Amino acid sequence: MKKKSLGEIISEDIKKEIISGKYQAGDKLPTERELAEYYKVSRVPVREAISLLTQEDIVSVKRSSGIFVTNVPPSFISSGKNTPYLKNEVILQESVQLRCLIESEGSRQAAVHANAEDIIQIQESLFRSIDEIRKLKAGQDHYFFQADADFHLAVANASHSDFFTNCLSAMPQIISNHQYWSLKNTTPMDEVVSYHTSIFEAILTKNPDRAYEAMYQHLSRVKKLLTSKPPENTGK
Repeated sequence: MKKKSLGEIISEDIKKEIISGKYQAGDKLPTERELAEYYKVSRVPVREAISLLTQEDIVSVKRSSGIFVTNVPPSFISSGKNTPYLKNEVILQESVQLRCLIESEGSRQAAVHANAEDIIQIQESLFRSIDEIRKLKAGQDHYFFQADADFHLAVANASHSDFFTNCLSAMPQIISNHQYWSLKNTTPMDEVVSYHTSIFEAILTKNPDRAYEAMYQHLSRVKKLLTSKPPENTGK
């Protein structure tokens, strides 16, 4: 087994601290110098660690500002290149199927019960998710994960059912894992925009069956992506 470099060890340690909650999305990390002093190494392995975390879209480096947490990675999936992809495949498939059933019916109920305020909340969440997708595609700092989760929660809230709202609020880590692996499998971002727009329009026009179908198709697509093994990184 190949021995891990200092940079890889440091990146994994920083990742653990982010997952533990020590740092949240948007928080600033210590400087390169401070990290080098903390780990008692030169800045070279620290830069390697930051580069690895940047490649995973966990942190971003802003000139003259510092290193910032971009996204909090899922806690029960390691994205290390030696981690077997199939390790959590069953959990992922079962959990996304659960989301399909719950969120599709929640979307149907939203089309029946949504009021004007709910419509505004869903629309704002839709626009925000579209804007974050634009940033993601452009390689800019983004908060796509949070915007995507906010859209789905806004739909659940519009159902005016404590059951659907509580179900969705209780599984942020499940949703985070779905988002993480969908991005790993290069989800076409335009598809996300299309699905979210269809869901919103169905709720806006109070079409319960269409709202159910739009959400079901959206999450079925996520499930399909989760069953597709991401391409291996050949280093080329």
